[in-house]
Amino acid sequence: MREVFGGKLRRKLSRTGLQVCNINYQSDALMQMFLREPGVEVDILCWDGDIGAISVRADRGAWMTVPASDERWIGRTDLDLRAELASVTDEDDTGERARRDFINSANDESYRLKRLAGLISLPQTTDDLDYEVGRFMRHADTAERRRRAGGYRDLMGDLGDLPISESTTDQFDTTPGAVLGTQDSNDHTMG
Repeated sequence: MREVFGGKLRRKLSRTGLQVCNINYQSDALMQMFLREPGVEVDILCWDGDIGAISVRADRGAWMTVPASDERWIGRTDLDLRAELASVTDEDDTGERARRDFINSANDESYRLKRLAGLISLPQTTDDLDYEVGRFMRHADTAERRRRAGGYRDLMGDLGDLPISESTTDQFDTTPGAVLGTQDSNDHTMG
């Protein structure tokens, strides 16, 4: 039936045999073939009416029948395999749903704790918003503020020139050769 109604595939032979539709197939002849030529590609014939065995040939040789490694698939059809895979998928969905619920509850608890610690910014009231607007506007540079302030003034421009009097010249060392801001190397006094 596999030769007439089966589908033809190519797979690479590995130390675990061949895998077709999530079922592993292995026989003594297949193991010997792998040990002689590791990684050889083989032709496979499989039929949906019996997934318990497949036909295998290498290098256009003779076809040989290889049974499934797991005995529960012998004598079963592709519909049995699909039903089995669907039930496994349902179990995975249950686990996925539980994992999603756990993540959501952990996120909710984390948000609650952050809110209690004040780490989450809450919506501002109108009074808070007015305060923040005033605080930021204090340092804003606008054309109307520059106009109200008048023209540019030097930092100490309005102080003018101070006359130097005798009281201010007494502070400086007037010895010949003295340089402002230096200390005489022979002067060992603190002062």
